[in-house]
Amino acid sequence: MDFANNLYRADLHAQLTQWVNKPTLVNDSAKWLLIDAGLLEQDAFIRLMQPYENIYLHNVFKKSRFEVYGSYAPHLFQIGQLDQHAQSAFLADLLILCNGIPALAALDASEDVTSLSHCLTWFAQAFTPDNLELYCRLADTRITPVLLQVVDEEQRIKIGQNILQWQVVNRLGTLEALLPNIKAQHKDDTPFKKFTSGKSFTLSDDQFAGLMQKSEPDTVFQSLLKDNPDLVPATDRGLFHQRLEAISARAHQRGIEGSTDMLLFTIVALNTGDKFDAHPVLEETWESIKQKGASFNKLVNAWPDKIWNELAQAASA
Repeated sequence: MDFANNLYRADLHAQLTQWVNKPTLVNDSAKWLLIDAGLLEQDAFIRLMQPYENIYLHNVFKKSRFEVYGSYAPHLFQIGQLDQHAQSAFLADLLILCNGIPALAALDASEDVTSLSHCLTWFAQAFTPDNLELYCRLADTRITPVLLQVVDEEQRIKIGQNILQWQVVNRLGTLEALLPNIKAQHKDDTPFKKFTSGKSFTLSDDQFAGLMQKSEPDTVFQSLLKDNPDLVPATDRGLFHQRLEAISARAHQRGIEGSTDMLLFTIVALNTGDKFDAHPVLEETWESIKQKGASFNKLVNAWPDKIWNELAQAASA
C-alpha cells in the first residue's frame, strides 16, 4: 500500500539516537519505540529481530480482545539497555524497514509494560456516541496525530496515567512530538498509576466529525492513486498531502461535502490551480451549492466551454 508520506529524512537516525539517550522524564519511566507491525512486511519484521536477542519485544495486545492480531499487532521495544553500537545498528535496520510507512512512534512512558499496554489498548479501540467501534492504529500518521489533537482533558489525563511523551515519525519523515511532556499525575519518586480504563474511549460527535474531516485528504489520495495516478507525485508525498489538506479546506469553505464532490473538487484543483475556486466565473456555482444544496459533480458536468477556457487561461497565466 502506498502512503501520503515522504521517505524518512537522513537525520532521523540521529534524532532517534539523541532521544533514546536523553534521560527519561521521571524516575520510573522508560523509552519505548512503538511499531505498528500490521503495516510492515511480516517476514522482514521477524528477520529484523533475530540478530538482537537483548531487545525487549512486547505485543501490546497480549491478553486483550485484540490478541488475535498476533504478530500483526503493535509492538513495544525498549532499547535503552543495548550498547551504543547495537543500538545504532538496530535503529538503522528499523528505519530501513519502516521507511515511508506510517508505523513508527516513540514514547517516554511507564516502565511497567503491562500497564502501558492496557493504556494503549484502551486508546486503540475508540467508540462513537452511537457505539460504532473504530480500531485506531497506534503509530499511524494518518490517525494518531488527529486523535491526540481531539482528546478532551479527561481523556488526556487518562493517557497521562502511563504516557508522558508521545512522538511519531510524521509525514515529512522527521520526529514530531504529539503530546509533549504531559504533566505527570505523580511525583518523580512514586510509581506510575496502574492503568484503569473505567469507561471506554468514546469520541463525542464533534470529535468524530473532526476525525472524519481530517481523514479526507488520505481518502482522496488513495482514490487518486487508483483512478488518476498521473496526478500523484512519485516523491515528496508528505508535501503533497499538505497540498491536499489545503485544497480540502478550500472545498469546505465553498460548501463541498461528500466524498464524490470532494474528489472532483481536488481533481479540478490539481488540473487548473489549487485556488481555482476564487475565479469570478464560478460565483454562480458556489451560490448554487450554498443556497440550493446543488451537487458539485452535476454542476461541473454542466459547465460550458467558457468556464473551462477561463480556468485554463488562469492556470497558464
